[in-house]
Amino acid sequence: MDIAGAYPEEAGIASWRRTIRLVREPKGYVEVEEDFWLRAASDRITLTLMTPCKPRREGPGAFALPVEGARALAVHFDGRVLEASVEEMPLSGSSLRSEWGDFLYRILLRPKAAAKRGRWTVRMAAA
Repeated sequence: MDIAGAYPEEAGIASWRRTIRLVREPKGYVEVEEDFWLRAASDRITLTLMTPCKPRREGPGAFALPVEGARALAVHFDGRVLEASVEEMPLSGSSLRSEWGDFLYRILLRPKAAAKRGRWTVRMAAA
């Protein structure tokens, strides 16, 4: 899908195509590909992943999202191009708390260097 129109003109996005694939064989995974072209290079691009599972860093390009009573979800990205940080967001007083727990976690993936064009892939699979 072309998501460039979801952003204001000031964002400077010439083109942004997001492709989501479900690959069933041989080991199933979901892949999200971001293919973008900006009018000017920027290091302010952020890909955001939200989860109620507390992320566990598994290396420079990987996180595990543990799920109680089930296998963890492995999240992989190119750690040479993207750097990751995690924000913990308390849900106190929120109606989401009864279903999701006390916190939500925001995984932020940002480029290590300014980019004008790029193709980034995030892959998720059962660990």
